[in-house]
Amino acid sequence: GKDGKAYKVSYGQGYSPDYENPILIEAHAKAIKAIGQRYGQDPFIAYVQLGSLGHWGEWHVHSQAGTLPLTFIRDMYVEPYFEAFPAAKLMMRRPFAIAAERNMGLFNDSSGDPDSTESWLDWIENGGRYSQTNEKNAMVPMPDAWLNAPVGGELSTNYDETDFLDDKMLDQTLLLFKRSHTSWIGPGSFVWVDRDSEYQKALDQVNRII
Repeated sequence: GKDGKAYKVSYGQGYSPDYENPILIEAHAKAIKAIGQRYGQDPFIAYVQLGSLGHWGEWHVHSQAGTLPLTFIRDMYVEPYFEAFPAAKLMMRRPFAIAAERNMGLFNDSSGDPDSTESWLDWIENGGRYSQTNEKNAMVPMPDAWLNAPVGGELSTNYDETDFLDDKMLDQTLLLFKRSHTSWIGPGSFVWVDRDSEYQKALDQVNRII
């Protein structure tokens, strides 16, 4: 509909759509339905992280690169996933009300980063305001979500993978994974750390925690 916004910011350059555009909402639903027709009954698909909105599909946008919609519009981007993937566990970046209502899992794309992860854990514990839309109670407490659904994400890109494993950060890394109840990490993960390297002992500890 050409009603979005072109941007060039620290995140990069691109085009942020108007997520309230009904043509886009309909097209998105068709796309998720098609993906579901191809993969929705595949038993290999155990879980699906919901992307769709924001930079990298992480449900946030740079303040100079557009805006995200309010809850009732965001939920229109969530609902198609349930029909498309009836057997998979679905996961959201933030504990929105629909995630709690539908027993969804959660994911943290800044795993290992102490500041970002503390904020994420606070959302899960206490819910609260969603700063992107200034909705007061858009996020709700989901401290027990991990009992029924997976918790995942990927490592923060603010550090090298080996930083999380060195003597300075390992104890903190293990504690953050434990407090997060992390059940898997990827695609940004420790996969690039050589097996049987000086970090293997630390990797083994991370695997045991997860």
